[in-house]
Amino acid sequence: MFREECERMRWNANLDKAMAQLYLAALAFYRTKRGKGNTAVDVSHSFYRANLMQGFENYWQSAANSRRAEFTTRLNMFVSDLAAIQ
Repeated sequence: MFREECERMRWNANLDKAMAQLYLAALAFYRTKRGKGNTAVDVSHSFYRANLMQGFENYWQSAANSRRAEFTTRLNMFVSDLAAIQ
């Protein structure tokens, strides 16, 4: 069912909102690590940096991340939606 809905370009709103929170958290993480002035890393290159996953994981778990609660709520709602259609 989920695959069929995706193939028809019908996205679950809760999954879409969870992914939006994740994207915004990644963007906030970039902004904390990009640097300033001439040494600032462009967003298109920043996600290729070494050890980025561990840095994002630390950011995700930190108090600086204001997106985790909404992401978790929306992800749980998506899981419930998915269970209901299967």
